[in-house]
Amino acid sequence: MPLPATLGTKAPGQLIKSDDWNALVAGVNAIESALDARITTLQGDVAALDTRLGTAETDIVALRGDVDEIVASTFRITLETARLNFAMGETAIITATVRDLRGAIPAPVNGERPWVDFVTTWGHLRPESGFTARAGAAERTISVQTDASGVARVRIAAEIVEDMSDETEAEMTAVLDRRVGPQNRAVRELVLEAQTPADDTVFPVYQSVTSSYDSSAGAVRGYLDSYYFNRGHTIAGKIATAIANQRRERWRDHRVTVLAFGKADADPRTPDPSRGSNAIQITFRDWVGPWIVLGYMPTHTALIPGIASTLRGSITTTYAGSVGLFGAAIQERVQGLGLIGKTRQYEAIQAALEELAPTQPPAFLPQLRESIRSAVLLQHSFQQSQAASVGGGEGEVAFRALTDTGVRADSAVADVQAAVGRVESDLASARQSTNLEFSSVRQSVNALGGRLDATLAEGGQLQTIRSNLTLVTDQIQALRSLGDPSAVTERLNLITSLDNRLARLERG
Repeated sequence: MPLPATLGTKAPGQLIKSDDWNALVAGVNAIESALDARITTLQGDVAALDTRLGTAETDIVALRGDVDEIVASTFRITLETARLNFAMGETAIITATVRDLRGAIPAPVNGERPWVDFVTTWGHLRPESGFTARAGAAERTISVQTDASGVARVRIAAEIVEDMSDETEAEMTAVLDRRVGPQNRAVRELVLEAQTPADDTVFPVYQSVTSSYDSSAGAVRGYLDSYYFNRGHTIAGKIATAIANQRRERWRDHRVTVLAFGKADADPRTPDPSRGSNAIQITFRDWVGPWIVLGYMPTHTALIPGIASTLRGSITTTYAGSVGLFGAAIQERVQGLGLIGKTRQYEAIQAALEELAPTQPPAFLPQLRESIRSAVLLQHSFQQSQAASVGGGEGEVAFRALTDTGVRADSAVADVQAAVGRVESDLASARQSTNLEFSSVRQSVNALGGRLDATLAEGGQLQTIRSNLTLVTDQIQALRSLGDPSAVTERLNLITSLDNRLARLERG
């Protein structure tokens, strides 16, 4: 209750009356009573608040324990690499640094430091030297244990060669580090800085890689042949204009996303909540395809004159002999070469077959050219399947099979032709002998016919015999009454039989 307002309007020296004093005392008492009531209420509220505060303090302590556990078990994973772009054949190193939410190195769990699971959308993941790791299938995943500083490190390579050896990696690194061209720049730098695969600055790269491929049968050739083995269907046969233009106009960059997931241990039997994750993206530039299409395969034109000269000198007087020499020459050309090298040779051989122009071409030259072309095409198509087959061998199996079959077929045809010739000769001899015998028979028939005509002619022997028989018959009839009838009858029957036989002979 507020004090009376009249008490505050006194001037200095003005008399304070008893009513004023009493009003002041009453006002103070009223204020004291109101204040006591409020204090009592406040004390009750404070007591309730103190109870609630005690409960809150207990909850905060428990919450702090939970938060400390979460903070300690939750990871912040950072990923980094030296560069964003890499040339195919390089190995990118990705470093994962694991910290808890306070920025401290996570403490070991059950004496084991944390692990990081790496997953990539493309390429092959391999552990960096010095780290404990467990690789996954197809090298698309890998688990790496952090070191004492909370770091896990992996290497990622382009998806070309599975289980790439350290030797292959070292040789490819040497190729990409080699300095070429008028600017004396590293191969990797020229590849990554060029705007298109057809830039002038890239062709020294192609020449350098060609030299490495042709002069070595080691890791470099194996790496490049693996690329062709896996992607040869896009480059097989003669290089089409559309393919060449596509390779010439733009690079093909493989953008790769690598994800990292933290976990306390590597035991799949223990429950492990998500402890942190991150992702990073890098790029691998495919320069091998453009090298094949623009740098390596076009050089087959320089091989054509030498191949044509060798094949021209292998033409003999026989088809079988020519096929044998052609096969030996072609197999010698491709012996010891890789898949890409053989492909270039086959392209050159196909073109060289069209340029065969011997001074005196044999009649079988078109057949020979077509047979060799078919054998080369068959081997060209078959070589990748042969390389993928267990026990497929290294020789030109399909080429040898077709050429050997052609030679055997030609030999068989020659044998058949010889047999037909012998039959024709025997037939001619038989025909001549038959003609002689037929001529002799004809002469005999003609002579017999002449004699028969003379016999049957008027006044001839047949007519004479008939007249004589008639005379005999008349005589026998005259003697019938004179002799034994049975004997006469028998003789008459004999004469009748002779007459009938002569009649039939005359009709014939």
